[in-house]
Amino acid sequence: MARIPTYEIDPVIHDLDMLLGTDYNNQDHTKNFKLSGIADYVIDKLIEPNAVQSCIPVFRNVSDVQGGNAKRITSSIINQNIYPNGTNISIAGTLDAETQISVKGNGGDPGLITLYCDQNSHNVSLRAPGHGAGATYTLELPDNMGVSGQVLTTNGLNKAHWTDGDVNELNIAGDTNTGVVDLDTQTLTISGGTLITTSVIPDGSQNITIQHDSINRTDVDNQTDLQFGDSFEAISILTSDQGGHVENVTTQEYTLPDAPVTSIIAGTNISISPTGGTGNVTVNAANQVPADNITGSGSAGLDAIFSGTSAIASTTYSDATTLPYSSGYVPPTQTLWLGLNNQGGVPRPAKVPKEVVWQMFDGGGNVQGAMQFNQQARLTVGLNGTGAAGQIVINPQSISVNSSDRLAVGGESKFTGRMNIMGGGICISPQPSGVTLDNTSMVIGSGDNDIVSGSDHSMIVGKNNQLSKTATGVGSDHSMAIGQGNVMTDAKNSMAVGISNTMTGTGITGTSAGPGQRSQVIGFNNTLQDTYASFIAGGQNSVGGGTSIGQNHFVLGYNNDIDGVGDQVFAIGNQISVNNEDGESNLYFFGSNLVLDNANWPTPSGGNLNDAMIIGIRNDEDPSYSPSSATGLGSPALIVGSGSSNAGRNTGLIITKKISGSNPGSRIIMEDVVGFDFADDSAAAVAGIPVGGLYHNAGVLRIRRS
Repeated sequence: MARIPTYEIDPVIHDLDMLLGTDYNNQDHTKNFKLSGIADYVIDKLIEPNAVQSCIPVFRNVSDVQGGNAKRITSSIINQNIYPNGTNISIAGTLDAETQISVKGNGGDPGLITLYCDQNSHNVSLRAPGHGAGATYTLELPDNMGVSGQVLTTNGLNKAHWTDGDVNELNIAGDTNTGVVDLDTQTLTISGGTLITTSVIPDGSQNITIQHDSINRTDVDNQTDLQFGDSFEAISILTSDQGGHVENVTTQEYTLPDAPVTSIIAGTNISISPTGGTGNVTVNAANQVPADNITGSGSAGLDAIFSGTSAIASTTYSDATTLPYSSGYVPPTQTLWLGLNNQGGVPRPAKVPKEVVWQMFDGGGNVQGAMQFNQQARLTVGLNGTGAAGQIVINPQSISVNSSDRLAVGGESKFTGRMNIMGGGICISPQPSGVTLDNTSMVIGSGDNDIVSGSDHSMIVGKNNQLSKTATGVGSDHSMAIGQGNVMTDAKNSMAVGISNTMTGTGITGTSAGPGQRSQVIGFNNTLQDTYASFIAGGQNSVGGGTSIGQNHFVLGYNNDIDGVGDQVFAIGNQISVNNEDGESNLYFFGSNLVLDNANWPTPSGGNLNDAMIIGIRNDEDPSYSPSSATGLGSPALIVGSGSSNAGRNTGLIITKKISGSNPGSRIIMEDVVGFDFADDSAAAVAGIPVGGLYHNAGVLRIRRS
């Protein structure tokens, strides 16, 4: 092949320019290839010759090797309307774009998106506001489809959301009946009534004119017969315009006079002249009893009536009247009425003096205490302080009254509205009828289910408190309930203070004098059952409930449950649960979520746990060892809980009791230390053992010092 010494750069490429190459079939020979031929060859290889000219070429994936046109551009779903200079592009399929599609205006019309129906004969368009609106914002569609009846609205920023549509209804009401008008589908029609016409003038406006019929306005259909003394309404003022239309109607109520007197009838001690005819009538008093001659039994109609034998010589009425007496005067038995007297079948007031004094005498005519009754309705007993002192007795049939008593009340006596004295007890309540009271007991409360039954010498204060006795129990004598909803049953010598506390001592025996439950419960919703000489304070604590009787429990806190029959259980905290059903005693708890089930803690002698203290939080309720007398391993004296949750209960420390055996002495048990096996302080530090913390190395106990 000839050597070409220089290559000249041709600034113009022509179809007839040639390229030098090697023949594939005879590679020892070179050939010249025209650029036009090379271009035709390339187009023929890449583009289907039968492709429509308006198609926009799209290169195919070279991995598609099926068929003879595997690497050719055949056709496209993207088409241009006119070739070569088109005005629009159509896509026969789905156009996918990332992040944003922009539809611009053309200088006259804003951007427009048109959506067609399935036959491309109808469409709906969304158009941007014009340039003059100066609008630039983004409207984000709702997160869901909403529900039927909701409408699309915005938050005024860039977010659209669904909201309930306005109820387009109008509520209407008349003198009788009511209704609802759907303003979307119905028309409100205002019709005229009697002598009333309505019209919309001019037609189609929003004004309704209501007119009174100025011609036919006489109504004679509704007539009423009035009687003497009846009341009625009539028009007092009526104004109208120049066209005769009524503008204002003012009415006034009138009352007819009573029926005229047609006859006059004379009553007791009254004379009338004349008794008939016309003219003036004279009414004269007659047959009045003189003031200085009130003797005998009198008769109906007199101002003062005495019954019995009277020996009063004279009586003088004044602002302060005292019935006369004299030394040695022996009064008869008399009855005096002052108040309403009945004269001729018509009640009339008696002439009651400003003040009346009754002076009393004994059988020998000696002056005794006086009683005074004044116009303020005040009754004073023992007024002058001479002789026997004043005394008031109510219902004496059921009681024995001593001369020294000043107020003696017998039976089920009641001071209406505020106080009752029932069965020897006292009730102070706005509705004492709702109170049950036992002997020498007191209720101060609302009268709403306040009950003291079978419980003498007791007291309740508040609302809905109950002290009661079962059929075979000792009752709740000498006890007190203060608050609301406290229930004490056979809880003798006890006290409940707060709300909804329950004390039950039915299982505790005793005489009428004691001992009884002898316990105190203070707080909310605490329960004490068959446990005596105990103190419970807080909320929702439950103590007792075993098969026999426990005593001397001291529980403070919230939601503690001390179940069983043991003695001397002291619990301070919350959610402490103790089950000592076999009578274990001397147990101490301080903390939260502590648990002890004595059935899980046997002692060396086979009994259950006594004389132990549990402190901390969420101890493991199952023991980590079994006590043994043979090895001197005693039951726990101290248990320290260290759990992080109820699911992760843990006991961090146990100190056992010292018992006799081959190895006497207390044991210290720390189960967690068994897992802390480290070579040195550095390894222990990496594992989170702090300075001063315990770990071991192959069973040798160590203290981290640095």
